[in-house]
Amino acid sequence: MYPPYLCMGRKFFPIFSLSWLLLTIDCSCLYGSQSAIFFNENGALKNAFSLVEDSCFTVDFWVYSDSLAQNSRLFYCGPDSSTGFGLNLTTTLVGDQTYGTLVLGGISEIATGNAFRIPYQQWIHVAVTRNSKEWDLYDDASLVGRSVDTSHEPDSILTIGIHFAGGIARMRFWNKTLTRSQVVTSMCSGHLLDSSLIAEYSGSSLGRVDSIPDTRKNNPALVANGNIIENVIANFPAYSLPPAFTLLTFP
Repeated sequence: MYPPYLCMGRKFFPIFSLSWLLLTIDCSCLYGSQSAIFFNENGALKNAFSLVEDSCFTVDFWVYSDSLAQNSRLFYCGPDSSTGFGLNLTTTLVGDQTYGTLVLGGISEIATGNAFRIPYQQWIHVAVTRNSKEWDLYDDASLVGRSVDTSHEPDSILTIGIHFAGGIARMRFWNKTLTRSQVVTSMCSGHLLDSSLIAEYSGSSLGRVDSIPDTRKNNPALVANGNIIENVIANFPAYSLPPAFTLLTFP
């Protein structure tokens, strides 16, 4: 079992020792600027996409939910059928606060039994990893869901933001299963040079756009269908990496 992560109101760095209580590493949880892609529930990004994989891959990105009631698909990789994989977002009202509930799955099949709540109108980091046997779902680098493998067919089409209202930033596709340490590294890094990083989509301009390019230049640009806006966010979380020994202790 993993220890809890702490970070200025969001879980991030572990309290660790034999009892998890003797030493705490605090992170630098500041704010910076970041380009992001914004959706208004009536648009999406879509085009041909090739995920060269041997059954192991990772998708990680930042997400910001900006609707009191929505049932959306943040991304879907594969043909328009239940053989692909994706991540769905459903917002509900809990008490006097609104939360988003993320569930890993395709169009008709939920691939994990463990959903989790995210704050309304707050950036969080999400990662979906898959090895030959199971899926893992991470919320701000904390493991929150796991399930056995399900059928998928990812090499076809990528669609982002179906019926979604909010923002997405630094969506990355990897042809390997990232460890927890590597999820942390991607979460904290605005720019990465890694041969396993095969696609990355994020805003790079201002205003309405017709397409979003793959900054790795391995796939054609995603074509905008509807009103898709790029903007620079001033209050984007800017985490710093923890000491190396922390990552090695809890991979």
